[in-house]
Amino acid sequence: MYNLLPIFFGICMLGLGLFMAIDPKNATKKEMREDEKAVAGIRVRGFILIGCGVVLGILGIILARLG
Repeated sequence: MYNLLPIFFGICMLGLGLFMAIDPKNATKKEMREDEKAVAGIRVRGFILIGCGVVLGILGIILARLG
């Protein structure tokens, strides 16, 4: 059971990253939504989070197969 947690968290990170990359204006604080630099930064962080989620999911699958 515990060896499936990385897969679950990887999927959660992937979903949050997709939200941040697809709709960065809604993922930004209300005060910062008009600042284009802040919105662009959220989009970049979303893509980084997608990458981390994919890596964590792959590592979780590998560890689940080994254990």
